[in-house]
Amino acid sequence: MKIILGLILSVSFAFSQDAPAEAELSDFDKTSLNLRTALHYDSAIAAPLDSLVRLYQKEDRIEDLIGLYQAHIAQYPEDAGAKAVLTRLLRKLNRAGAGEFVTAASQLHPDNSVLQHLLFQHLQDRNDPRAVEVLSRAIELELLKPGRRDGWLEELLKISAEGKGRELAIGHLTALLNLENHTAKTLEALSARMQRYGFWELSLSAVTKALAKDPDAEAKVELQVRAAKAEASLGNREPAGQRLDGLLAKLAPDYWRRREIMSLRVNFLANDAEREAMLATAKAGWEANPASESAVLDYVELLAASELRRDAIKVLNDAAVVLPTSERLEAKTLELLERIGDERELEVYLEKRLAAFSERDDLRYRIVKAQYLLGKTEPAEVNFKRVMAGLSEEDKGPRLLDLGRYLRNSNLPGQAVPIFETFLATNPARLDVRRELAETHLTLDQKSIARKVVGELDVTHAEIENFLDVVQFMVREEFFAEAKKALEKRLGIEPEQFELRLLLTRVFGKTGDREAAESLLNSTREIADTPSRYRSWLETGLEVHELFDDVALFFDREQARFGTKSNGGDTAEKWTSAEIEKFLILCETGERSQLTDRVTQAIRTKLLTDDLALDVRLKLRLLLVTALGNQPERGAEIEEQIKLLATENPSQKDEYTLRLALLYHSLNRPDLTSPALSEVTVSNVSDVSVLRAAAPVFIEFGLVDAASTTLERVTAAEPEALANWEKRLSLLAALGREIELRKVIRDLLGGVNRIELSVDSIDALRRHLLDSHWRSVASLIAKQTPESLAEVLPLLESVQREATDSDRLWGLWARAFVLNALDRVDARDAAIEELTAAAYEGNANAARAAADAETQIVFPDGLAISLPAAMDLLTGPTGDKSAAESRQKTEGPLTQPKLDWAFEVDGGARVLQIEPVGKDVVLILDDRGTMYSVEAATGKLKWRERFGLPETTFTNSGSRRLRGNTLGATGGSGIQIANQYFRVQQSGSSLSVQQLVAPFQTATLNAGGASVTGAAGIGATGWDASSVKLVRRFATDGESQFFMTFGDEISAFEATTGKLSWNAHLGALSEGERQMVSNLARPETSLAIDGERLIAFSPATSVASGFSAENGKLLWQRTLNSNAADNLFSLNSGMTVDGGRVFLFGSESVILDSQSGDTIWKFDGVGVQKFPVKLRAQEKAVADELAAQAEGPIVTTPTKAWAGGSVSLSHERPGMLDHLTAGSDRKLTVKSFTKNRGALVAPAVYWSASRIHNRTPSAASLDGDRLLLMDQYGIREISLRFPLASRQIDVSGTFLGTAGDNAWFLERDSIVRVDLGNREMSADSKYSISLAGLALDGESSAVMSGSRVYVTGPGGMAIFNAHSGRVISESRWPEELEAYRTKFGGSAAGITGTRYVIQGLVRSPAAGYAAIANNPVERTSGSTLYSKIGESSVVALRGE
Repeated sequence: MKIILGLILSVSFAFSQDAPAEAELSDFDKTSLNLRTALHYDSAIAAPLDSLVRLYQKEDRIEDLIGLYQAHIAQYPEDAGAKAVLTRLLRKLNRAGAGEFVTAASQLHPDNSVLQHLLFQHLQDRNDPRAVEVLSRAIELELLKPGRRDGWLEELLKISAEGKGRELAIGHLTALLNLENHTAKTLEALSARMQRYGFWELSLSAVTKALAKDPDAEAKVELQVRAAKAEASLGNREPAGQRLDGLLAKLAPDYWRRREIMSLRVNFLANDAEREAMLATAKAGWEANPASESAVLDYVELLAASELRRDAIKVLNDAAVVLPTSERLEAKTLELLERIGDERELEVYLEKRLAAFSERDDLRYRIVKAQYLLGKTEPAEVNFKRVMAGLSEEDKGPRLLDLGRYLRNSNLPGQAVPIFETFLATNPARLDVRRELAETHLTLDQKSIARKVVGELDVTHAEIENFLDVVQFMVREEFFAEAKKALEKRLGIEPEQFELRLLLTRVFGKTGDREAAESLLNSTREIADTPSRYRSWLETGLEVHELFDDVALFFDREQARFGTKSNGGDTAEKWTSAEIEKFLILCETGERSQLTDRVTQAIRTKLLTDDLALDVRLKLRLLLVTALGNQPERGAEIEEQIKLLATENPSQKDEYTLRLALLYHSLNRPDLTSPALSEVTVSNVSDVSVLRAAAPVFIEFGLVDAASTTLERVTAAEPEALANWEKRLSLLAALGREIELRKVIRDLLGGVNRIELSVDSIDALRRHLLDSHWRSVASLIAKQTPESLAEVLPLLESVQREATDSDRLWGLWARAFVLNALDRVDARDAAIEELTAAAYEGNANAARAAADAETQIVFPDGLAISLPAAMDLLTGPTGDKSAAESRQKTEGPLTQPKLDWAFEVDGGARVLQIEPVGKDVVLILDDRGTMYSVEAATGKLKWRERFGLPETTFTNSGSRRLRGNTLGATGGSGIQIANQYFRVQQSGSSLSVQQLVAPFQTATLNAGGASVTGAAGIGATGWDASSVKLVRRFATDGESQFFMTFGDEISAFEATTGKLSWNAHLGALSEGERQMVSNLARPETSLAIDGERLIAFSPATSVASGFSAENGKLLWQRTLNSNAADNLFSLNSGMTVDGGRVFLFGSESVILDSQSGDTIWKFDGVGVQKFPVKLRAQEKAVADELAAQAEGPIVTTPTKAWAGGSVSLSHERPGMLDHLTAGSDRKLTVKSFTKNRGALVAPAVYWSASRIHNRTPSAASLDGDRLLLMDQYGIREISLRFPLASRQIDVSGTFLGTAGDNAWFLERDSIVRVDLGNREMSADSKYSISLAGLALDGESSAVMSGSRVYVTGPGGMAIFNAHSGRVISESRWPEELEAYRTKFGGSAAGITGTRYVIQGLVRSPAAGYAAIANNPVERTSGSTLYSKIGESSVVALRGE
């Protein structure tokens, strides 16, 4: 106990003799104490440490926190938990010494699992081969936290996939398999996990055990499929095929997975030769016996499963000549035509069959449906009349209803309306159809007509269930007058109908008729003669009186009935069991209505009764706990009551422990919450309200498996509560459990537990089902193995069966892509033919060009590709990414260089950019907008020109000025401070000042000129990168020209003379942009040369343009969307160009063809389906959210989720999760995903969204067929052939460039090489090289030149092989340069600190200066390295 007291009492008084009492602590110290107490009980938990760091960083006291733990450990060296927390703290802050500390600590405490895991992380960062053994040891030691142990095992499995620690992983998986408490479900999940990482033998054992436990029918199918995959992967294809053949023989022809399993049998378990042999055998069987239906169908099934569906249809057409009356062949033909989605060919086939069998009205009816879908309304109506003419009177109604519902579900509501009206003309009592007609009118935005439809009810003869359904619809749509009329008329016939009386009471309440509502409510109480009826009556009463704002009075009157004889009640001692149950209902309902004081007092009074039966006492005490939950100040009483419950009813220990955990969470006591949660076995908890509330708390504390089990139990217990299903679906999606997610969706669509869903909800579920299939498809494609690709085809069978028009294109394209990757040319060509037909929808060739320009294939995870680009990917190689061949020459000195010349810019100015142009000229730009042209051979100045501001400037008359030093703006003026230019605008007595040259700063000056606010220093806690400005840069063609932007114009100049070559317009700036003053650093226009084209992109205006570099002719111009412009700043937007492609990342992220400006890929995520799946109506969702917020300790959010009385259920931009992230890594993001609106997106979409949403520095680099995306989390590599899986590795510093498969980064005192050729992109891919001998003052610079990397610093120069990372040469500076550096090498005035970000070095400003970011300026040409000395001098270092 001394250990924790030592740490707790020290708070911020580590050196004080007398620790203060808790009541005397500040809010800061109380929060710190609680968080550190939580970490004492669990040193590995994430949330408290994150909160603790934020707490201390906000107060700029992070060093105090580190010192506090260091002092505590010095006093209590045996506290292993404190050492683990300090290690985590040091690692989180990226502090030196964390590795050495945890190494020593783990040796002193070898049995501490958390320290062992932290040691593993340290060793893994250093690529130490011992890491995996340490991780295994940590897993063995972690006995108390099964969730944590499981997460660590997932890390080991992920590493084992790379080939390391395989035997260790097998040992842990075997131990899991041998546990005795397995069910068929847990064994199925374990087998799936084993297969995910290629442990096929163990997986087969798990499946065998699961099958022995008699699983349900669906589980048996899944287990047999898994067993076949395992056998095939072990090389036992024959028994695997036999297993699937046996399974297929048992499945019904219309079983929903039959096609998938058949496709698996043909595509996964058979190689090309075996497949061809199977097809040849089946074909021979058909040709030998053409009159055999079975022979035909066997061959057709194999063709279809082999992705040759058009061939299959052709065989069926040929077979129909021999077997014209075969129903089986006809059914199979119709099935295949519907699968490929070709309505025109379907219509042709049906008409051909109808011509042969004119009496077949069933065929004519199918033609009717096809014609409606094709937009052929008139012939469809004619054919339908003929169908109806041939039906008996009793069959006409069902056929009308079937067509009406088909048209409505096919998004043809206008055509559905007359069909429903015709049906109702002869079936007026079918109120359910009348409701459907009204809903259809609402879909058409015809509310008045919908009101009229439901106002014409036949209330006399309708079944009560149908009548209630349609009246409830009226109430939901606020058709109150019509609802009142219908209810009063029906009650005239059935005056004692209880549900109708309550519904009419609600209508009276909603229409403000208080007298009628109270009268009907009071008279209805007399027939509320059962507990269930009483509950319904009471809920109606509370709802109505809440509308009249006197709910408390209503509750008091009702409570009085239970204790007053004059009101008909009995004394408490004589209560009957029914009366006791009603009293409990009263308390429960009152608690939900937030009548807390009244409820708690009533319960306390009743609990004083000595002779209460135990079951009644338990119920009352539990109600008291629930009622008190809205009063945090009653925490002690709640805790006492829960502990009394545990004493009185020990059989429910887990439930009461969970209640305690929820209570502690509501009181913001993670130190007590975490251990309590860890003690709970969810399967022993039966109270649904507790389970429902526990799910988000389990998620918050990283216990996602417990959360998943909890929500599974909740949905089983409350199937009608759609909010629970929404949460369960979100959790499964966030965890990447796609198979289970699809099963739950199918259960909902299948009407599990008779759940009724709206049409919109059904549509949402179907779309999410297809999206889930895509995520599984994408995951398999991303693996790029023949086995994984073959597994895609069975999944696509499910997609094609259920696809909507919007999903058909990506399904067809993915099929062709996979078949091409598998080198199955014939099947690929057939798939391309289907894709072409679907994409152009029968357009003539003349119309295809327009279709090309407009058509995109949009994938469910936010990726979109133009149709021409998509088609191009279907015939070329589909291998992994390839790096670009280096377009940069390898130049620069190889031997120790000599100082050739030095050039100094104007005094006080800073060098921003150096660019050699051709062989004779070097251009130098400073931060005042002055360009210097010097001779490359001598350093002699050729010319200089002051190009002025990077922004467009305006004279007071509004005319634009391109060059010169004149400042001005409409309604404003300019000033110069410390050689920096600012725009000034006045509002009242305040002046807003915006810096206009490359550095960026916003400030407010009062009337006297004193500075009120300014840019934050980089060293300050919570440094905001959004206020840092990238310097303005110019572009060159490398031969004779350079290019610069001036507001909305771009200019080209001759490098040798500085003369203007041409001007071009970039796109007009709006008046708001001209006068824009923002807290964000406005991004500059980016320029880049690609061949003979100059590409310009302005993230601020979202305009991209392509010009002829020779004459400035505009070749193309594109305007991107600007939805997220408010979150754009200099360091999270830009452009990269390579090999004819341009990647723009502004408000949206797109890849364009640099020659035409046409879109290739888009990564904006528009149209991605959001979670939670919308199963409830919006008003119901809001009501549920408010009700949840009102619950007691069950809902444990310490702060309210709404402000000002309004509820926000979602953010404007959804929280996005990379759906290809490994399961073990997802657990960190599950909390935010399930708490907010979330979307599962592709890695590139995730990067694009997060850089905007989180306002983090981000950059990108196109490199051949791959795209490198960088942000604060490191670098991720994405193939442009199909940007699915990304390989990511943590790395920081300034990006220098790539050479082959190597990316280089410069950090403060090291240079880092990342091996992009390492397929797993693990920690093994990163190699750090110390620059201690060069970066003597902690600052260095570097430049890549083809296959070399040049690094310079105060200590000299080093040259590295850019491909291998080996040192080519190292040298100190020559003496003459040392002397020069001594004179000019100091830091410039106003620089107090530096930070390496992706784009370059950020300078921290002193007062009067701004934070700027600049790329390393060093350049090479020939045998010369051009380098910067200090801030204002450029030197030429020439070598051999």
